[in-house]
Parts: sequence; structure tokens; C-alpha cells
Amino acid sequence: NGLDRLKLICAFFVVTIHVVEKNLTYGLHSQFLIVTRVAVPIFFIITGWFYHSTVAKNRETKQILKIVKLFFVGLLICLIWETLKSFVSGGLADFLKQFTDPATYIDFLLFNVIRNSAGPLWYLAALIYVLVAAYIFRRVIKSPKIKTLLIILAISIPLSANFVLGEFSFLTPLSLPTFYTRNFLLTGMPMFLIGVFLFKHRNSVKKIPIQLLIAVLITSFVISQAEVIIADFHNFYVSTVISATVLFIIFNRLNLSDNPFSAAGRKHSLNIYIIHNVIIHIYIVIITAMGINGVFPYYLPILIFAASLVISIIFENVKGRVIAFSKSKKST
Repeated sequence: NGLDRLKLICAFFVVTIHVVEKNLTYGLHSQFLIVTRVAVPIFFIITGWFYHSTVAKNRETKQILKIVKLFFVGLLICLIWETLKSFVSGGLADFLKQFTDPATYIDFLLFNVIRNSAGPLWYLAALIYVLVAAYIFRRVIKSPKIKTLLIILAISIPLSANFVLGEFSFLTPLSLPTFYTRNFLLTGMPMFLIGVFLFKHRNSVKKIPIQLLIAVLITSFVISQAEVIIADFHNFYVSTVISATVLFIIFNRLNLSDNPFSAAGRKHSLNIYIIHNVIIHIYIVIITAMGINGVFPYYLPILIFAASLVISIIFENVKGRVIAFSKSKKST
């Protein structure tokens, strides 16, 4: 229940990030915006934590296929929206032109780069890559000691590369655009493996005093402010890794009863992640057409989040009824 609530919070963080990126809101200070960057790393950590359960239930391939289906459903929704928007605006030819550019496919296959309203779906693409790699890894590497060593290397090396190419790129000539570091290898894999590592050592993790965890969390927030001052704004910081890991541990240890918030996180957080960016783009089209830019500048993240949640609830209810009807027809 604690992790389900954390997933809901992270879904709101993701909405906030993309609303701010479109310059649709103000009044949100950098101190809060840096905190929102923990969202996607936490999603990867949660998947890694439960990976042992996935393996134990022999559901690895089912999990991969489920995420593949979710990815293509999300991609189809975004593609329909972008096609309609481009057709109405007269830019359909330019929109379709990108599909003839080899760079579009190379960027996606190598770096999980997806543009336009489908941009957030990079997370699902990266997660597919990570889970396929984990599936192969388990079958190729048999020695527990070698597995542990490779996990440590697969956490430390990609994270170091991410920091060198991203946050600390001002110290090197190796600076790259964000989408070349925000992918399965430099973000997804290490954060997923942190979740795997935490589960493997869960008994030791449980012994960490909660006061120490809170102190580390506060310290990481302080560090994040220094990182912004030194390195400017990025998607991924050293403090992001620390904050995401500690927040996961804290929420995982919370002894909470099930309630509407945990149920919403469990059922709707991924749907919100998939559809929210399309809702943001629809909002932009509407306010631009009506000439009312700047409406709800402070509360827009909450409104987009609420709209995404409502749509997800409707979708899940309809899906449930369709499945129930299908089962009843089969039994008949």
C-alpha cells in the first residue's frame, strides 16, 4: 500500500514535469521541480524490487508482453492525436516526413527516443529493453558471485556515464542532449538493478533506522540545490539516485491500510503516465484556439492529473465490463 501511494505521487510528479516543460504554469520553484525528477527512477526501482516475484511466478515473458502491448496502445493513442492535430493545422506532410527519416528509427532503437506527445513513452520502451536484458542475463549467468559483481558494475558504470554526459558535462567536451542519456542503458538498467539489489538485501535494508533515512533524504534535497547551482537544470542528478532510493525504502516500510489513494496508485498510475501528455497537448490546442492562454497557471498540474485519473477510471471500468461480458459469452 505504501508503494502504491508512492506510484500515485510519482504519476503526479511526471504530470508536473511535462506541464512545466511546456511553459504552461508558474509559481513552482526549482526546489520542488528537482524533487519531481525522482518519479521515473522510482518506477524502475519498484519494477526491480518485484522482479524476484515475477521470476518466482514464471511471469517474465507475460510481463514483457504486457508492457509491449501497453507501449503500442499508448503509441497508437499519441499517433492518432498527432495525425488529427497535424491534419487540422495543415502540417500533416511535415508530421509524416519524420517517418521517412532513418534517424527517427535509429534514435528510438538505440536510445528509446520518441518525440511529440508520445515522448513520455520512452519509459515503457526502456523498461521493455531492461526486462529483456534481465531475462537473458538470468539464463546466461549462473554463478551468484558473478551475478552480484555484474549487477554492481551495471549500476555504477551507467550511472557514472550518465553523470559525465549529463550533469557534469560542463566539465567535459562530451555533452549530449537529454534524450541520449535518458534511456534503458544509462537510466533504466541501473535504477531497475538498484531495486533488485535492495530486494536481495531487504533484511539489511529493514534494519536501517527511519531517522537515518529521513536525514539522508533531507541531505539529498540540499545537495540537489547545490547541483542545480553548479550544473544547471538536468533530468538526472546524483541526488536523484539518492532521493529515489531512500523514498522507495521509506514508503516500502510504511505500514498503511488499503484506501482509495493506494487503489488509485495500483490501478491507474501507469495509465496516467501513458495518457497525460496527450491531455496536455489537447489543453494547449483548446486554450490557443480560444485565446485564453494562461488559464489555471498555478493549478494546471493538478487539473491535468485529475483529468488523466478520471479518464483512466472510465477506461478501466469499460475494460472490466468488456472482459466480464466476454467471459460470460464464452461460458454460455
